[in-house]
Amino acid sequence: MVKIQDENDLKKLNHTNNLIQAYITRYLQYFLKTYECSDISEFGAFFFLESIEDCKRHREMGLSLPLDKSIYEFTDRLSIIGKNEKVELLHSCFVLTNDYAVSLFAEPVTLTTEIINNLLEDSTERIINIDSEEI
Repeated sequence: MVKIQDENDLKKLNHTNNLIQAYITRYLQYFLKTYECSDISEFGAFFFLESIEDCKRHREMGLSLPLDKSIYEFTDRLSIIGKNEKVELLHSCFVLTNDYAVSLFAEPVTLTTEIINNLLEDSTERIINIDSEEI
C-alpha cells in the first residue's frame, strides 16, 4: 500500500503502471493547486492498494470498517487510456470527518469480489485520456 500526501510520495509509485501513475499525479496536483499547499496531510490522503493484502489494512487508512462494508462518498470506475494501452482503476473516496477524507485507488484485480460489489453498488464510470507527455 502506498500512502500519498505530497509530490515526493509519488516516487513510491515508480513500479506502478505509467497510466495509473500519471492519473494519480494529475489528481494530487489538482488538490495542491486548488488549495495552494505543498501537501494534503491536513485534509486527506490518497492510498494506492497494490495487493489483496492491502485491503485488510483498512484501519491504517482511517476506516473503521473493512472495505467490503465501508460506506463511501463516491466510487468512480475509471478507464484510463493512453496511446497504446488502457487500464482499469477504481477510485473511492471516504469522508472520515468534516475536514478529512481519503481516496483509495486500486486495480480491480487486487480487490475481492465482496469489496468490488460494495464499491460498485453506487458508482459512476469515467474515461480518462492521458497524453504521452504526462507519462
